This record gives sequence, C-alpha cells and structure tokens, in this order.
Amino acid sequence: MDLNDKDEILIEKYLQNGLSAQQLQAFEARMQTDKDFKTEVQLRRNLAEAAKETGRKNLKNLFEKADAKLDNEATIVPMQKAKTRSLNLKKWAAAAAILFLLGASLWWFLQPPANEQLFAKYYEPFPNLEAPLEKNAASSDPVKLGFQAYEKGNYQEAIDHFQAVSTLPNGMVKSSVDFYKGLCYLAIFDYEETESLLKSASLETNSSYGQVAEWYLALTYLKMGQISQSQTILEAISKNGKHPFQKNAIVVLEEM
Repeated sequence: MDLNDKDEILIEKYLQNGLSAQQLQAFEARMQTDKDFKTEVQLRRNLAEAAKETGRKNLKNLFEKADAKLDNEATIVPMQKAKTRSLNLKKWAAAAAILFLLGASLWWFLQPPANEQLFAKYYEPFPNLEAPLEKNAASSDPVKLGFQAYEKGNYQEAIDHFQAVSTLPNGMVKSSVDFYKGLCYLAIFDYEETESLLKSASLETNSSYGQVAEWYLALTYLKMGQISQSQTILEAISKNGKHPFQKNAIVVLEEM
C-alpha cells in the first residue's frame, strides 16, 4: 500500500503511543474499515518489534561471547592472559558502542518531527459551546446531533451531521458550524479540509469563533509542516493584546 505523508506520520505516532484518545479512536475505526491500511500498520509494527528484538539479541550474544572467551583463557600465562583480556574487552566495548549508536539512531529515526511534537504539546480539543449534551434529550436536528457527536469524539459522525444541515438555528452563523467541522477534519487528519474551513471561519468578523479559528489554523499549519504560514499567524496573534490565545502564541513562537 502506498502511503502519503499524512498516513506515514499518523502510523509513526500510533506506534509510539503518541495519539490522543480521540485520534486513537479515529485511527482504530479506520483500521476496522480499511484492510489495506490495517495490514500496513501491522507490517510497520512487526518491523519495529523486529528491530528492537534484533538489538536485544545482538547485545546478549556479545555478552555471551565475551564471557565465553574470558572463561577459555584460564590456561594462558598471566601476562598473555592480561593482554588478551584487555583486547577482548576493547573489542566488546567497540561492538557495544556500535550497537548503542544503532539503537540511538533507530530511536531518533522513530521520533516524530519537531513540529509534530510541538503540535501535540499545545493542541487541545475545543469544547462544544453550541449544543452541549443533555441527558435523555433526543433530537433529530442535524446541528445538535453534529455538536453532540463532536463532544463525544465521534468526529466523522459529526461531519456527516454537519453536512446534512440545510437551515441554521436562529442566532447561529455558518462560520460556527464551519469552525467545528474544521476541528473534526483536523481530528481525523484531513488537513486540506481543515485549512479551508478554519481559514473561512477566521475571516468572519461577526463570528465569536474568528480568533479561536486563527489559533487552530496556526496549529494546523504547524502540524502540516508549513512553518512559515504558522509563524505568520502566531506572530499576528502574539501582537494582539485582546486575543484569547496571545500567551499561547508567544510561547509556541519561542519554542519553534
């Protein structure tokens, strides 16, 4: 199966236990419906485990061989024995150093990029402020169902409900739905849709989510590896004393 960059990053985070609870739920749901994707994930997991196991076995063999050689030198005269042991220990140390470097290289290779780590550090799902869950309150309104599915972390379900909306409730603007729909796409790693929806929501001056959308758009660009676009938005936020995410933007800029 040919993977795009988004799937490559997603699988790496999964194997390193780096997904949030919502991301993990979406990931496992995809494995249930996409057999090729599931096979690829299992292959990557097996390769990672094999690499770890090979490193452990090689190191164990080095110890065993070193011990065996030292035991077989009991008949060597003291001077020769001391020299031989010294040589063997040097060989063992060199081999162990090589294994350590290989292991460190593998660990470094499996680490997510810096922008991924920074995104994971500062990303938090935005709360549902529009139609919070109500106990035993049944509804057929796709708007309410969409927001409630979002609150539960059922992001694909939320998207389906939002897309079925034909008329918005009184007092609600389209950018509010676009904002939450964009966050749903972000949670399922569809960054193109996320960018489009959050950019649209951030430009709506009559929406209460305009500034919040700016923050999440900056995080989206960070996640996508588009650092300059992310920095541009974060710098604008950091200079706005009334922006709710000003302090967050300043801290992220310092760490970029």
